[in-house]
Amino acid sequence: MADCLGLTRVQRSGKGSLFDGRLSGTRTLVTALVLALLAGCGSDESPPVSEETSSAAATATSAAKETAVAKSESPVMEEDAGSKAAEPAGNDPASEPAPVEQPVSAEQREAEAAFGAMTAVGVSQKNLDAATDRLLAIGAPAIPVLVAGLQAEDSLRREMAATMLALMGATAADAKDQLIAALKDESDFVRANAATALAQMPGQAEHVVSVFSEFLDGDDEHLRKMAAMNLSVLDVEAAKPLVGQMARLLTDGDRDVVLAMVELLGRMGPDAREAVAELKALDSADDAGLQTAVTAALTQIEVDRESP
Repeated sequence: MADCLGLTRVQRSGKGSLFDGRLSGTRTLVTALVLALLAGCGSDESPPVSEETSSAAATATSAAKETAVAKSESPVMEEDAGSKAAEPAGNDPASEPAPVEQPVSAEQREAEAAFGAMTAVGVSQKNLDAATDRLLAIGAPAIPVLVAGLQAEDSLRREMAATMLALMGATAADAKDQLIAALKDESDFVRANAATALAQMPGQAEHVVSVFSEFLDGDDEHLRKMAAMNLSVLDVEAAKPLVGQMARLLTDGDRDVVLAMVELLGRMGPDAREAVAELKALDSADDAGLQTAVTAALTQIEVDRESP
């Protein structure tokens, strides 16, 4: 099946960037904005893993294993058998057996190592890309690690966890409750990517429409573009309350935003009548693709007028 997700790595310099100087002092913002190009398509295959990615992941995994071995070999104070036997039986919580910890799979340990590598201070772009590819290749077993990252105090870990869950899309369905909670995060980039992840999961449109609406009216051009593109993967009914807002965006300076709005308004049919005037006023003479989309949208919206 065709791949329906286009990954845009948005980079900009300046104050308030995601890494805020942690990428070797470059102050670079890197956030995954998943742009939905075609609705209802996807891929069942895991992304290929390059030799470089495997090497980086193997190094990170080896380090994690050494840490685990070191912890397991640390001395443990043992209780005196005699004193333990002398303790009377009762309901003392201290005498109850400790809960048995669930074993951690090798894939989950590898995911922990990869996520640790991508959120390390001074991480290079090369290692960031390698860790991203590795987490995508691991897939569902990495979800618990990313959920933990989504709930971390450190904003960088939350932002990177949300980014990875957005890239995983429907694969991250087990994290939907945590993603819904993340829609209230103080970081716009956590909220944006949490909404992007949820938009790819059935039945979650009600949670993300208000977030996309906020970004459509915001000043950040990258977040506005993300919201416009990702609205197209939602059920048309969920987006209908935003018709007026979408009509106003037909004057946006970003062609991709305008085209996404035109196509979505067309899919709404007669319910998008209030946008007809803005569609007809749209100057698309120098853009054949946009002109075709406007003509198609007006035909769909005014179809009832053409009926006998």
